[in-house]
Amino acid sequence: LGAAGTEELLRFKREAEIMGQLSHPHVGTIHAADLVGKSPYLVQDLFSGGTLRDRTLSGDVSLAEAVKLTQQLADGLAHCHARGVIHRDLKPENVLFDEHGQAKLVDFGLALALEESQRLTVSGTVMGTPGYMAPEQALGKETDPRTDVYGLGGLLYFMLCGRAPFVGANVLAVLAQVIDSAPVPPSKSDPNVPSWLDAVCLKALAKAP
Repeated sequence: LGAAGTEELLRFKREAEIMGQLSHPHVGTIHAADLVGKSPYLVQDLFSGGTLRDRTLSGDVSLAEAVKLTQQLADGLAHCHARGVIHRDLKPENVLFDEHGQAKLVDFGLALALEESQRLTVSGTVMGTPGYMAPEQALGKETDPRTDVYGLGGLLYFMLCGRAPFVGANVLAVLAQVIDSAPVPPSKSDPNVPSWLDAVCLKALAKAP
């Protein structure tokens, strides 16, 4: 981690604490940590299969595979939520694959325990990745497990369309779309996407949590 600032170190410690509570086939595992030395570190599994972004943009994700991977990630998120943890930063770079092609949810640096009374950011601060960020995040409002439902819909959208639900020239343009614009149905990008999968994806990406 190097010479981390106070908030960065707090987030790093929070990630270690949160990941230590989780044990699921589709969530990354932490094996050891040193959070007090000059160079704090975490020891996690090595996943050699690349990221969801790599896999999708190389054309290796079919419709059936997209559904299967979404189910795997949904199972992993359900495990997190059952333990009071919301991820808050679901994006293609935070999904890795092991040597067997199994999806693994990683990077809990922005994760939040639901019962926390002291947050690491003040109210109104936007935290997350704009293209996959839920409207309540973009508005700096309180988040809950439904925020991850939106993020999961964003991952499904990426697998179906090869891009985030919203793209723009800059961060502000993307955030404006996240708050006010409806996403283009995935079937407009790929006519092979069935209507039921369109509906699932768009329901997850609804503006209201």
